[in-house]
Amino acid sequence: MLGNYALFFQPEHLEAVSSILRGSWGQERLIRLRGGEELAHSFGALLLAFGDAAVQDFVTKPYAVASQEIMGMLHGFTTCTGHVGEDYEVAILSIDFWNTYVEFVTDSMFASGESPPWWISPAKQNMMQAMEELWVKLQIPPPSLTTTWEESSRQEFSGFRADVADLMQSAHMVLGLEMLEKFAELALRSLHDRDWLSVEATLFCLSALADSISEDDSGDSVLARVLGSSLFSDMSNADTSIPSKTRRTAVDMLGKYADFFERHTEYLPAALNF
Repeated sequence: MLGNYALFFQPEHLEAVSSILRGSWGQERLIRLRGGEELAHSFGALLLAFGDAAVQDFVTKPYAVASQEIMGMLHGFTTCTGHVGEDYEVAILSIDFWNTYVEFVTDSMFASGESPPWWISPAKQNMMQAMEELWVKLQIPPPSLTTTWEESSRQEFSGFRADVADLMQSAHMVLGLEMLEKFAELALRSLHDRDWLSVEATLFCLSALADSISEDDSGDSVLARVLGSSLFSDMSNADTSIPSKTRRTAVDMLGKYADFFERHTEYLPAALNF
């Protein structure tokens, strides 16, 4: 009913559902859901349907206790235990809610004209938090898991990544340079830690943003921190601990940022060597 006939619900009805979700009954089921319990998935569907129906309140009343508590639960839903592609993994279901959230924020910003709405700062914080949570879910699981996957699991994981890439492009319209800076920070941190699967996920995210940022130079100083780092010399190393997928994603990203390299040829030698 929430998903298809939300207008049936008057404010007092939505408040009643909110109270149930935020109460001990809802908290207990969220814990079970985050622990991977299959039977708790119907609760997850209810939480997401309520999120879609009440998204306007979450955005425009960010400091209301109910908004903060439900948004906390939705972030908790996004970070549930498990990898996309496994049975009963639920993060893939959260994409629809975050698309609704980003779309509402974007439409409201454009409707407000030159003066941004007063609630834009907390809305951006929620969006940035969600992007980082989804970045974690984008990371390729260890081979001990992926070698057991059937083709349907691989397709589900690839589809999830494509959906997140589309979401990130939409979110960039609101977050702008802040989003690029966040992924540059994550890339450099992952490089420092030699966490190659995290590096791969970050390069994937930077590739997703390329169409939005590569044609002008507003983000060049941020991109230079990544593309002028040890990234390509590391990728050129014969170190067998670097997954081939990380190198392939680095190649894909190079193609997306041709305009950047035309403007900054000083970064070409390391890229071409790679």
